[in-house]
Amino acid sequence: MEKKMLVDMAALRMKGVYPEKEAPPKPKPLKPILITRDAAQKNVFGLGYPSMPTITIEEFYDQRVRDGWFPDPSQRQKSLQDRASQNPEKIKEEEEKEEAEKEEAEERDDPEKLARERERDEWRDTHRRGWGNTYNRS
Repeated sequence: MEKKMLVDMAALRMKGVYPEKEAPPKPKPLKPILITRDAAQKNVFGLGYPSMPTITIEEFYDQRVRDGWFPDPSQRQKSLQDRASQNPEKIKEEEEKEEAEKEEAEERDDPEKLARERERDEWRDTHRRGWGNTYNRS
């Protein structure tokens, strides 16, 4: 039964009734992007012909944010630079709160923390600094 089916398929191909599989279409080539520092540079250093897009860094970043490649700047976490520009009194208050929390943890004598510190101390007694990677291999 299969031989008959294969012979019939070959006959259909010879007649051109049964089309061959087509190759998948080639993807469109990517367009290069010329990134400039600002709008003035975009106007001055444009390529002079409209076939290649020219955008500024801000436009490029905004486009990537919209596409979801880069994080949204309005939802970012505070950096050290942002903290430095804050009010110095507020920074001192935050540091005092952190110190108070550490002191409270020490006063409570958290058994898990004590056990962890003792275990680390014992490990350090038996493993001196520099005894590990003696041949400077990673």
